[in-house]
Amino acid sequence: MQKILLMHHFDRELVEYLKYIAQQKRASDLTVEAYSTDLQLFNKFLRDNQIIGGITRVHVRKYIHHLSFLRQSPKTINRKLSTLRSFFRYLREQQKIENNPTANINSQKEPVVLPKFLQQNQVLSALSQLDGKDDVNLRNSLIILYLYGCGLRVSELVNLQINNVDLYRCQIKVLGKRQKERIIPLPKALVKKTNDWFVLRQAWVQNRTGDSKFLFIDKKGKELTRSGVYSIVSKALGSVAEKGKTNPHILRHSYATHLLDSGADLVAVKELLGHLSLNTTQIYTHISSQRLKKTYQQAHPRARLK
Repeated sequence: MQKILLMHHFDRELVEYLKYIAQQKRASDLTVEAYSTDLQLFNKFLRDNQIIGGITRVHVRKYIHHLSFLRQSPKTINRKLSTLRSFFRYLREQQKIENNPTANINSQKEPVVLPKFLQQNQVLSALSQLDGKDDVNLRNSLIILYLYGCGLRVSELVNLQINNVDLYRCQIKVLGKRQKERIIPLPKALVKKTNDWFVLRQAWVQNRTGDSKFLFIDKKGKELTRSGVYSIVSKALGSVAEKGKTNPHILRHSYATHLLDSGADLVAVKELLGHLSLNTTQIYTHISSQRLKKTYQQAHPRARLK
């Protein structure tokens, strides 16, 4: 008899899978939580539809159709399908099922959406508004600089530890997705500002018992949260950027775009960003190409000939 995942085993296998990706794959807490949510929603769909036997490809297809009916975006559906693929691939590797029910189920076609980014003068304007005001603004301007000057993800920023900041070598060691380490150079201006922050930070750390290992903390000496960084960046960019361009990730997009605009090698940018695939980095070349075309259309006399 063919081995398939039975509904009454789903919860048990889900717990084991989440343990596996956390411990063996070293997935972040956020990733584990996201996978758990996706799989629980799939489980709920099956139960709501009174599926009591084994889970098959038919059920996965019906679930994808259900998500489309709910008007979820192709990107969201593909993310949830990716979670299911990973879960059932794990079960097959563990020899708990014979066939993966997500096999031969195509991903949804996603429209190409180019990342938004800021102009360099917008970033400089946001930084100038924070300069020389008070202790908090020094820290906040440094957060902007690390996101824009190093292309960090928010999770990488809040988890950046003091012992991974090497001011002598002008570099930081970052732990990215799937616990992949990468080295990112620090501009000299950022080294000086980080040094200033170290002095101020020491005074803030004294407000708590024991030193915090994280680079960025609040006035009580506690490490910053993701939501705290979102709030800081949104406020800093609010007066210089239009709506939809005030989240921290916009600074990472700007970092990549400006590097390529200045002639940086695509493979080097991939490594700096910590992308697993060059295809992910390639999207920024489209932005640079579009900007070149726009400049040509606006500036070259032949472009205006009819």
